[in-house]
Order: sequence, then structure tokens, then C-alpha cells
Amino acid sequence: MIEEITSKEQYDHVRSKLDDLIAEATKKGLLEPEMDNEYTQKIGCLSIALAKYEDNIYQSNKTEGAR
Repeated sequence: MIEEITSKEQYDHVRSKLDDLIAEATKKGLLEPEMDNEYTQKIGCLSIALAKYEDNIYQSNKTEGAR
């Protein structure tokens, strides 16, 4: 599983994978509140990796804008 996203291309790939997992889990009824299964664990890990990349980009843009 991906721990760190380092490029826009990788981000786009992971985002697409996340969307696919969410759609598949929803279709199978495995994405309900309080559920803990392979889908929810993978979705959680991918979401964290995406959020960290987005935060890094935001912080980078914020720093550049302050110059």
C-alpha cells in the first residue's frame, strides 16, 4: 500500500484507485458506518496519503506566496 505520494501523476492514480474502491465497496454494501473491513482499511490508507500530499502542496504554495 502507498505510504507517500510524491508526484501529481501518482496522486491522480491513487485518487482514481480510491474512487474505484469506494464505488466497489458501496456496490457490495461494505461501506456502512462502523464497518471495518479490507475496503475501509484501504480507503482509509489511501485517503491519508492523498491528504498528506494535498497538505504538502498547500504548504508549499503558501510558502512560495509569502516570498
